[in-house]
This record gives sequence, structure tokens and C-alpha cells, in this order.
Amino acid sequence: LIKRYQIEVEQAERVSQTALSIFDSVKQAWRLQASTFRDLLVRAAYLHEIGLAVSHTAFHKHGAYLIRYADLPGFSRQEQQIMAVLVRCHRRKVDVQVFNELPAAWYRPAILLTLIMRLAALFHHARSAIALPALEFKVSGRDIGLKISRTWLANNPLTAADLEQEKNYLAMVGLNLSLTTQRLQ
Repeated sequence: LIKRYQIEVEQAERVSQTALSIFDSVKQAWRLQASTFRDLLVRAAYLHEIGLAVSHTAFHKHGAYLIRYADLPGFSRQEQQIMAVLVRCHRRKVDVQVFNELPAAWYRPAILLTLIMRLAALFHHARSAIALPALEFKVSGRDIGLKISRTWLANNPLTAADLEQEKNYLAMVGLNLSLTTQRLQ
């Protein structure tokens, strides 16, 4: 799929690595320790821009469609559906309805994995290899605290604005994101 839809591998790897880093820091607190969660997150992160092959407008929706309905050997229909949800909800307004279409056992994990995908994509919206600051997460139920460098945020005002907007988007699925800054690089 990466070759067929000409996905920019470097961008996909950046988003994937950041998603894995976030996943590893929250997996115990959110009880996401099954390897299936990690695997589907990585695969969705690599494919999150697949819809750009169709259109720049609403590419997340096009990407979800491609993943959901493509013939993907090695993936069950349920796995494709979950990856499609992660791609569909990785940007802009979260369509809560798509989570209701998942099997009940996947509802909560899909929402949490979506949060991870959204943050990973948000931190790489500039599509460059800029170094990210240390990200510290403290999670408790539906509350997510993110500690980040004040200096880095000041030097990346668009990302800072995106994080503020992200609070509103995540509230739509019952997640509370709070930001605190620290004096680190």
C-alpha cells in the first residue's frame, strides 16, 4: 500500500515512531498491553496519509475508506475496520459515530489509540524532521496530562495552537487533555 499509494515513508515513520513513544508511555495506565493494539497503531500510523492519493481535501476520510474496503491479505475485516477508524479520526473533528460501529470490546481501546494517533500526527504536521521535545504523559482514566517544554512550544506556535484546539476535539469523545509547560529545551 505504501508503494501503491506513494505514501511519503519518512513522514509515515516520524508519525509511527512518535505514536509508539506515546503508546509505550501510556499503555500500562490504560491497560493497552496486548500486542494487537501496538501493531494496529503502527500500521495505521504508516497509512494515515493514504487518502492523499485521492484528494488533499478530507484525505483522512478517503484514507479510511481505502483501508476499510481494500483487499488486504493478512488482515481480518475487523482489523481493517479498526485501522480505518484510526485513520478517519486522526485529524479534525472526531466522528464519534465511527466508534459505535466497532465491536464493543474495541470501543475504548480505539478511542485511546485515536488520541495517540492524533497527537503523533499533530506533532509532525510540519512534515519536517524537527526534533521533538521530551513529552511526559500522566494519565488517569479519561484525564491526560501532557508536560512539554515551554521553549519548544514558544518556537512552534502552530503546534501550540493545534494542541489547544485538540483539547476541544478530544472533549467530544470524553477525553480531557491538559497541558503544562516546563523549562526544558
